[in-house]
Order: sequence, then C-alpha cells, then structure tokens
Amino acid sequence: MLFAASPPDRQGDHIRLYFAPEDAARGGHQVVSVSVHYDGSSNRLTSLGDLYRGVGPGWTAPAVFHPDGCILVWEPIPTSLFSAGSREGQPCRSTR
Repeated sequence: MLFAASPPDRQGDHIRLYFAPEDAARGGHQVVSVSVHYDGSSNRLTSLGDLYRGVGPGWTAPAVFHPDGCILVWEPIPTSLFSAGSREGQPCRSTR
C-alpha cells in the first residue's frame, strides 16, 4: 500500500506516491491510499490483490524511486486502486 496526495482524477502528467501517509500529507493535502506495490528491482508498480474491477491481472506501470523518498509514476493508475481511507476504513490524516 502506498499513499498519494492527489485524488485519481487529478493525476496530471505524473503522480507522486509515498510509503507513509504522513509523508503524503505534507502541505496539508488530503491523503488517499493506493493499492499498489513498488518493485524497486524492476522499477514497476503492480496492483495489490486481484479484487479490483477494471484492473487486469498483469497490470503494471513504470515507476522510479526519487531521491526525496517518493515514487514517481508517469502512467495513469486505475481509479479503482485509489481509496480515500486507510486499511481500517478511516481517513488517512497526518499526525504531524
């Protein structure tokens, strides 16, 4: 599970993903969780599980680790992989 400060409809030409919701919340942004895994050895995102509609079982997207600690992705991530809450169903909020 990674986290973003951009909702799925505002991905633009790239999206930044973070390993912790606190990092994504810098600047007071609303955090959304993204059900993806970053494979650093192949520089790719893959979806977590196969429960998501509209995502093929082999879906991947190229991604790179940025020196500031985020993952940069230049291809759209399927909307069905975004969630406004954490795993427990509660909104992701910064604790800082």
